[in-house]
Amino acid sequence: MRSVVTRRVRASQRRVLVLAPMAFLGVVVGAGGSNAAKRAPIVPSGATTVGLTDSRAPVTVVIRTKQVGGGSPCTVPGAREPIEASIISDVAITVGQVTLLVPSSVFADLVDPNEASLTREGTAIILSIQGGDGAEGYIVRAYFDAQMIRRRTLSSLLMPDKPTEDTRYRRRVLKDR
Repeated sequence: MRSVVTRRVRASQRRVLVLAPMAFLGVVVGAGGSNAAKRAPIVPSGATTVGLTDSRAPVTVVIRTKQVGGGSPCTVPGAREPIEASIISDVAITVGQVTLLVPSSVFADLVDPNEASLTREGTAIILSIQGGDGAEGYIVRAYFDAQMIRRRTLSSLLMPDKPTEDTRYRRRVLKDR
C-alpha cells in the first residue's frame, strides 16, 4: 500500500497535472467516427470551444470560465473557507445556424471544470462537463437538440451512471390576451 502525500496547491497548478493525460486521451478517443466524443480540456480562465461535425447540423459549444476566490467563502458555491477556483460564467450553444438559450442552472453550480465533450445519441446531443477532483469530482450532462436544452443530470465521478440530480426543461410561451 502506498501512502499519499497531500499539499495545498493552487487550482491552476493541480489542473495542469490532471489535464495533460486528458488532452492526450481526447486526441485518441476523439479520432473515431461521428458518435465519438469530441473532447477538450477546459481552461481555468477564458473560452473553451468544443465542436461536433457530422452529416447533420454542426454543433459548437463555447464555455467561458473565470478565476474567483481569495475573498469571502460565498464567492464559490459550497465553499466553507476562502479558496481560489475556476467557475463557468457562460455557455453558448449553436446548432447549425440556431443559437440556443442555455439556462444558468445548467452550469451555475459547477466549480473547477476540467474537461468538456460532445456526443450524439440519435436526435439528442450531449454536452458532458467533468470537474472537481477526488470525492467531489462530478460529471454534468446537458441533453439538447436543435431547438432547446431538454435535460441536465449531475453525477459523482465515483458513480457516473447514477445521477444525483435530474432536471427537465420545458418551453413555456406567454401570450397576450
